[in-house]
Amino acid sequence: MEYNTSSKQPDCLTDKQIETLRQYIKECPNPYTENDPEIRTLDGELDTKRFSAYYAIKTLTKYGIPFETA
Repeated sequence: MEYNTSSKQPDCLTDKQIETLRQYIKECPNPYTENDPEIRTLDGELDTKRFSAYYAIKTLTKYGIPFETA
């Protein structure tokens, strides 16, 4: 039996989790970016909706997973 070892997606990132991350992106039109001071220092209060979308974008990008499904 041959296994596909070229996939970057970790086993712990399930389809349900991917859909949740995509939903975070859909729900927030203005997520944080790397340039936002809140992200660079993590000082003060973070907007959880914006941070969730930021994290989702970062995670999906890292593993080459599209943000939306066709």
